[in-house]
Order: sequence, then structure tokens, then C-alpha cells
Amino acid sequence: MKWFDRTFDFSFGMEQYEPLLARLRETPGAFVSTVENVPAGVLEIKPEGKWSVKEHIAHLFLLEPLWQIRFDDIRNNRPVMTPADLGNRATDEGGFNAVPVSDLTTRLLDERNRTLALLSSLGGNDFNGVSLHPRLQQKMRVIDLMFFIAEHDDHHLNVIRNVILGDRM
Repeated sequence: MKWFDRTFDFSFGMEQYEPLLARLRETPGAFVSTVENVPAGVLEIKPEGKWSVKEHIAHLFLLEPLWQIRFDDIRNNRPVMTPADLGNRATDEGGFNAVPVSDLTTRLLDERNRTLALLSSLGGNDFNGVSLHPRLQQKMRVIDLMFFIAEHDDHHLNVIRNVILGDRM
């Protein structure tokens, strides 16, 4: 399923905080283990003109600052979250196929650690805030955005696995 076709049910509560935090923490390692023994040429294949494995990884670390801003939007009860660049221009124009995959996964880890540090700094009323996601037109809490990010990570990890497997079939 395409990412933009997804819908989300945020009917869970804070009992999902620790499991979601673990998912977010484990993401960089999952990408490393998925790509570590894949030939460099495979990581740069652009199936049907879509993003390569390297570009998918770059897309994730490019989004981390947006996630951080959106957590702040929620914490401060801003009516609408900061919008994303739905055209993904930074990913498309970043030239990431020329960058070693280890540099990309390191940057993903570094950027994700910034997000995790921000989440660790939250407390009390920070978890009561809400802000409207501009594309989904759904109000989100911190826990909802955590779920959204974890699902986004998994979406790209699955696409990457399919690209890698598609080349080996």
C-alpha cells in the first residue's frame, strides 16, 4: 500500500509509549542489518525510477527535524502541525546515491537520537497537547505521532527489503 493511502487509528493510550519508544530506538539498527551485506550497486538501483535504497534511508533522516518540530507543535497545542514537503524535494535532489551507505545509516542514527532525546525530555502536560496533522486532517498527540513515525519507518524498511529481494530474484 502506498504511504499516502494509509489511514490511522489512534484509539490507543499511553500504555503504548514504551513499545513505541523501543520501535523508534530500534529503527536505525534495523536499516543497518538490512543493508550491511548488500552490494553497493544494489543499494543504488532506482526501480521503475523510484527511490533507491540509499534514498529511502536519506529520506528518513531528512524527516527527523520535522518530527522534532511536530512534537513541539503538539506540546504547545499549535492548531496545525508544521507541514511536510510532500514533494520530497530534499530527497530527490540530495545526490544520496553518491554517499556511502554507512554514512547514511550513521546520519539516520544521529538524527533519530536527537528525536529520542527530545522525547525523553517530555513530561507531564507535554503529553496532553494535540495538533492537527495537515495532510491526514486528524488531531495527534505525542503518542500518535510516535506511532505514525514508527509506521513510516516500517513502510520504508519494507520497501527497501522488496527492492533488495527484487534484485536477487
